[in-house]
Amino acid sequence: MKNICIVSECQQVLGVGGTETVSYLLKNELIKNGYHVWSMYFIPKASKTEIDIEFPEKQDICSNENIRTLIDAIKKHKIDIIISQGAPFKGLLELCIEAKRANKCKLVYCYHFNPLKANREFNDYKERYLLNRSFILKPLYSLYFEFKRHFFIKRDIKFFKEIEIAEVDAFISLNKDFTNFLRGLYPNEFKERFHTIPNPIVLDDNELISEKGNIILFVGRLTYQKRLDRLLNIWKKMHHTFKNWKIVVVGDGEYANEYQRITEKLQLKNVDFVGQKASEEYFKKSKIICMTSSHESFGMVLLEGQKYGCIPIAYNSFESASDIIRHGYNGILITPFNEQEYINGLKTLIMDESIRESLANNSKDSVKKFDAKIIVKKWIHLLETL
Repeated sequence: MKNICIVSECQQVLGVGGTETVSYLLKNELIKNGYHVWSMYFIPKASKTEIDIEFPEKQDICSNENIRTLIDAIKKHKIDIIISQGAPFKGLLELCIEAKRANKCKLVYCYHFNPLKANREFNDYKERYLLNRSFILKPLYSLYFEFKRHFFIKRDIKFFKEIEIAEVDAFISLNKDFTNFLRGLYPNEFKERFHTIPNPIVLDDNELISEKGNIILFVGRLTYQKRLDRLLNIWKKMHHTFKNWKIVVVGDGEYANEYQRITEKLQLKNVDFVGQKASEEYFKKSKIICMTSSHESFGMVLLEGQKYGCIPIAYNSFESASDIIRHGYNGILITPFNEQEYINGLKTLIMDESIRESLANNSKDSVKKFDAKIIVKKWIHLLETL
């Protein structure tokens, strides 16, 4: 059985962040399957265990001191494979490549972000920026945003092309569209190194789901990308009709104050901001989870909702949305960014209990394909073939 070292920016801890949680689940499932796994990181998030190793230099990730720390750990624990978990900057990967060269072990790079996000991201910022601009100047601003879009797309492609792909034995992305895009950036001789493995979720067959209230849930970091303002504007057109329903917002972030200001401006009384809380209990007691993001890498909160029979409704604005939601079967997918279509879908879920019951049951069944026990088999197959 191979010895594995998982290298990430933050300590791999359950429930702290997306990449941290996924890394924690992968680590634990590999250990359950007989692998010896060590965890190396820069930013501590919890108490250190016997398999945790913290890098000494925090500012310069690819410093000689950090390279030596990783090389020593690989030699001491006879590491066969390094798994580099997902940071969207090259320093972490370069650190792993330097250590691999010194030890002749294998390297797996798992990219946890959306390599295709630039177009959607700039459409979003363009829309928001132009909203209150002078009509006369809008064409100039539009040209500016097209230039910026082109610049950032080129920057993102440059990031991937500068990766020393010959040193990466396997490149993991979360969605087949991501994988196909990345394959196209490199010579044909490296195409077989690209693989698709989705994020896992922990399922418990004995999980008890409490009685649900008339709650529409929003879970996520309150950033611009999440576009909670879209949901608030949708609810403005519905809240007088559905006075016995409310929206609960779980999360915090740099846009929290602005979203609360929008809520007050729209005079929405039945919207509760509860801050950064453990989301599990909210999933259990909510009937619907809404996502209105401009783009996502994967959308883990949709899986969390399905796990607890909390029906997802989301814009089909990112590639993994259709991997998670089968429209009309285990949730509702909306054309980006058709507000009226979203309103109609949300009304259907609120008003038709039989549809809710059917979609909730299908959700709990369909999410099983993302069970960590199943996803780890894909990882084991990959690791054993390197």
